[in-house]
Amino acid sequence: MMQYLRSLVWTDYFFYSISDFREVYRRIRLDGGKSIALSFMVPFFVSAVSVISVSLAGGAVTGFFYYRITYGIILAFILEVFQVFIYSALMDGVSQLQGLRGNVKEIVAVVNYAQFPRVFILPLVSFFAIIDFGVFFFYAVGIAVFFVWYVVNLMQGLSEMHSIDMGRAFAIYILPAVAFGLIGISVLVLVSVLMGGYIGSLGI
Repeated sequence: MMQYLRSLVWTDYFFYSISDFREVYRRIRLDGGKSIALSFMVPFFVSAVSVISVSLAGGAVTGFFYYRITYGIILAFILEVFQVFIYSALMDGVSQLQGLRGNVKEIVAVVNYAQFPRVFILPLVSFFAIIDFGVFFFYAVGIAVFFVWYVVNLMQGLSEMHSIDMGRAFAIYILPAVAFGLIGISVLVLVSVLMGGYIGSLGI
C-alpha cells in the first residue's frame, strides 16, 4: 500500500473525478481494494470542507468556529460514511433487481470518488467571504451546482460499471431516494395522525 501511495498513481482518481468519471471506474476495477480504501479520503475532505464552508458562510470567525470545525468534521465524516454505505447498499439492491451484476464495494468507491467536486465549495465560499459579498447566496448556489456534478459523476460511474445507458443509471440512483421520501412522508403522516388523536383525546 505504501508503495502504491508513493507512486502517485492514485492522484489520477482525483483528476479524472473532474474530467472523465468513466475512467475513474475503469481504474477502480483494475486496482481493486487499494482504490476502495483510498476512496474514503474523499468523504473526509468533503466533510471538512462542508463544515468549514458553513462556518465561513455563517459570519464572523469566533472561538466557537475552531471548536465547531474540530468536532464537527469528525461527526460529519462519520455521518457521511454511514450515508455512503447505506445508499450504496440500496443502489446495489436496485441494480440486482434489474438483473445487473452486484458489487457493493465498487459502488461504495464510485459514490466516494463521485463526491470529489464538492471540495471546490471551499475556495468559492472563501473568495466571497474575503470580499464580503453574498457569501451565503453563493454558498447555496455552489452547493446546488456541485451536487448536480456529483450526480452526473455517479450516473457515469454506474453506467460504465453495468454497461447501461444514463437513463437506467439515473433510475438506479433515484429509486432509493424515492423510497426514502415515501417512507419519510408515510412516517410523518402516521405521527401526525397519532398526535392528532392523542391531542383530541385530551379535549384540547
